[in-house]
Amino acid sequence: MTFRTQGAVSCLESFQSEPIHVEIISVGNIHPTSISSLPYTAPAMTVALEELRHSFGDSVMFKHTLLYDVRCRSCNDLTDNVDRLVAEYYYSRQEQPNVTAFIAPGCTERINFAKLVRGWNHLLMIGGNGELIFRNKQLFPNVILAGKNAVKSYTDLFRRLFRQFKWRNIYIILDTSAKPFHLLLAPNLLSALATDRRFDVKYAKTSEISSESDFDSSLRDIQATSRGRQIQPPRPRSLGAAERYAGSELTAGFLEARDAFRSAFVITASPELPANVTLIQSLNARFKELSKHDYNLTYGPNEEILQEILSGNYSDDSLWQFLRNGSAMAELFSNRSFQLPTTTIEFDEVGERKQSLNVKQFLNNSSDPTTSMIMRQSFLKEVFLEPNRLVFKHQRETPSTEWTMDFARSGAVVVEKKKMTL
Repeated sequence: MTFRTQGAVSCLESFQSEPIHVEIISVGNIHPTSISSLPYTAPAMTVALEELRHSFGDSVMFKHTLLYDVRCRSCNDLTDNVDRLVAEYYYSRQEQPNVTAFIAPGCTERINFAKLVRGWNHLLMIGGNGELIFRNKQLFPNVILAGKNAVKSYTDLFRRLFRQFKWRNIYIILDTSAKPFHLLLAPNLLSALATDRRFDVKYAKTSEISSESDFDSSLRDIQATSRGRQIQPPRPRSLGAAERYAGSELTAGFLEARDAFRSAFVITASPELPANVTLIQSLNARFKELSKHDYNLTYGPNEEILQEILSGNYSDDSLWQFLRNGSAMAELFSNRSFQLPTTTIEFDEVGERKQSLNVKQFLNNSSDPTTSMIMRQSFLKEVFLEPNRLVFKHQRETPSTEWTMDFARSGAVVVEKKKMTL
């Protein structure tokens, strides 16, 4: 077990004799086995704390503790040990700060961790995935979900998208080897759609290591009734297969596959707008530098800083507008927006991040998906679509020909007064 404390600001008598002592405790894996591991997420929190120390000067003394066990090499290991790890450190502290807050990326240990912190009435901000149970403020009044993977936002926006285009038959196919967020999202999306009579939902699980024949039954069923497809990758670089099928370099034998991918919608989390792009790029370079220097983690040449990592930075930046007890601080995040140096973020009525989704398509013979629609959640309007129309390209016509998609009540696509079924 290791307790690692990052340097605190020294106390100067010239400002005030006794500054406020604040300790932020971040729990995670020290091995870079997932994007929630400390080598990825801790640098963003470190940079945010540097900014806070500069802003508060000598009035507040910040201490950032990274809490990990070198024997834990996976999310499951951390889940089994998080109670012991956190409790041993918490009760062994020699100095008691004025304010204690927990900010962590969160993996499968989230619920166990939150139950422990709830008993101490300290604020817990989770920068990664968040189960729906955290929206119950009677059970978890001290928890804020600050990540970009808010399940409730995803399920609400998917339902609005399906309603917008009168899509009734919904097929959810989950790969059992998918990332934790998708394993969490799929059953919650199924539950949300199953309670709505406007949808006929079917659910299937597959395995990446199984033979392709496992998909035959599901694909035949989908082909008979569906008009569209959606792909929700964990990040843009995971679209390798889709890009190969959608690219213009394919031979005639792959035209059918290419058409299929051009009918696909790629759903990704939208970045916050407006955003200070220049500052974000500077921060990203700093995050990578700290990951390499402090944790011996080197990013790939084209590897980007993901939203899960930036969430840790945003959590620290927005936290210090409130210095109260855990439950009181959590309540103050409800229905609130924060103007941060890099962007603006919003929280809903129970303190979960509002977010947007991008709907992308493969257009103009490009292997890179282009955004056709943005679905936003904001205080100005709960959910709105821009634009309301998607571009559909039909391969059997001139490649440069484009139409606008109008979805009729009958469920068919009306294109130049001709009915087509996707």
